[in-house]
Amino acid sequence: MISVSCQYTFRGATLYLVIAFLVSNCSAENSPQGILETTSGSGASAGVGGGDTNSGGALYTAGTTSDNGTAVTDSAGSQSQSNEICADQEVQVSRIIPWILFVIDRSGSMSESYTGSTSRWQAVYDALMAENEGVIARLQRTVEFGIMLFDGEGTCPRLVTVDPAINNYDPIDAVYSTSSPGRITPTAMALNAAYAIVPDQQTQLDTQFKPHYVILCTDGEPNGCPEATGFFGESGIVTDFQGPINEVTAAAARDIKTFVVSVASGGQEYQDFLDQLAQIGNTGSPAFSPTTKEDLVGRLTEIVGGAIGCEVVLNGKVTVGSECAGTVELNGVKLGCNDPNGWRLVDPNHIELLGQACESFMGNPDVVLSASFPCDVVVIE
Repeated sequence: MISVSCQYTFRGATLYLVIAFLVSNCSAENSPQGILETTSGSGASAGVGGGDTNSGGALYTAGTTSDNGTAVTDSAGSQSQSNEICADQEVQVSRIIPWILFVIDRSGSMSESYTGSTSRWQAVYDALMAENEGVIARLQRTVEFGIMLFDGEGTCPRLVTVDPAINNYDPIDAVYSTSSPGRITPTAMALNAAYAIVPDQQTQLDTQFKPHYVILCTDGEPNGCPEATGFFGESGIVTDFQGPINEVTAAAARDIKTFVVSVASGGQEYQDFLDQLAQIGNTGSPAFSPTTKEDLVGRLTEIVGGAIGCEVVLNGKVTVGSECAGTVELNGVKLGCNDPNGWRLVDPNHIELLGQACESFMGNPDVVLSASFPCDVVVIE
């Protein structure tokens, strides 16, 4: 609470001042109804220059009175009024930073052609890492990105992992650009390892909650790791559809969303399996099956954009129903409250950008978003 002591001095006169105000810094704690009274001497009730006091919350101007009760002005020729009103308070706004781990199939079939001009492996790499186009390259400052490359060759599973973090392009590229396809596809074991590093949101405060996505990029039939006998002989490689289903089911129970992106050109059997995984993954989306590099970039951007979203966190609580008294600006341009291309209050601690404002916010990590609200509308936390 802000406490301000207000003093008013007039020469040779008795002062009776009543100020009812909408928002005031002037010692509101001394007057529960928001009305400040200052008196001196006698005869104060004889006249009030600004009108009768009421409960409407308007600012009143009060004059001084002479001994016979008529209103007079001070020596400067003007009546007294209070300019001590509470200015709007700047509210800190913060992006919600998603946590996204790409689990990328590194099996031998990823070296096969994707669009006729590049391999499946290269197509996924370009969609994520290409300068000015790749999803990680463009959005590394607003998303905690990580990767897990998986296959089975020599050991099973063979994993190369970079844990998600902000500004993680260089660490990711250092291992991703030097890797190449290997052998089999132990999808279940890779997913098990991926989910093991996802932070457990159910043990954290609501204010710390952020989206946690695992995005599986694969091209074919999932394998189990071979038995020690015939370790990478054909007789030791088995198909394992149930293992990935079990892993994704367990992750969904932890509120982890699993998206599935297929870069295969195989039969419907694999597509049905990947659609089932996506459905279990609690995303509301089927498995994405882009057929060109451009479509692959678009699909991955769509998934990541949904994780980024257009909600921002406020470091204060806004009174629901009074939020439009505040001001929200994007790059210095005022946005309309409850406007289709402006903003809305989601709950006391969150606002959401809408329409064109949302598109600008998601697509540019450098946008400047600011918000302010009258001090009787927001409580800073």
